[in-house]
Amino acid sequence: EVGARCHGAEGAWQQVAQAVYGYDQVKSTIKSYFSAEEFDLIPDVPSTRQSFGRLLFLILFQDGLLQRVNEAALAEIESMDSFVFIELFVKVGGPVKKTVDCFTFGGLIKLINSDLNQLVADYDRIRELESTALFIVV
Repeated sequence: EVGARCHGAEGAWQQVAQAVYGYDQVKSTIKSYFSAEEFDLIPDVPSTRQSFGRLLFLILFQDGLLQRVNEAALAEIESMDSFVFIELFVKVGGPVKKTVDCFTFGGLIKLINSDLNQLVADYDRIRELESTALFIVV
């Protein structure tokens, strides 16, 4: 990577960056082409943090068939204060591979919160659920 393209993950980071810094690479690039005045207002480096955010790429811990996604665990995640979005990349009944790279993640979760402690607590709990109860693989 040489900074010649936008961050990957199909733009999943854009909403998080916007919430955390008040601007993001995509909108900034558009402003650079169509509104020099607005572009000039963007700081050279992030100067203030408006909130805290994380992207979680869900890990699969074994190969097999996805028997089910634990609905109670999913509901707990979706009820968290920091929760914004989830996308699962695996389908119930389908084969899954143990996560070894960016092509074998089980899904993606976006977290945003103005309270860093709450964000970290939600993140840690998701990692716990992920490793013990979220994906039921046989």
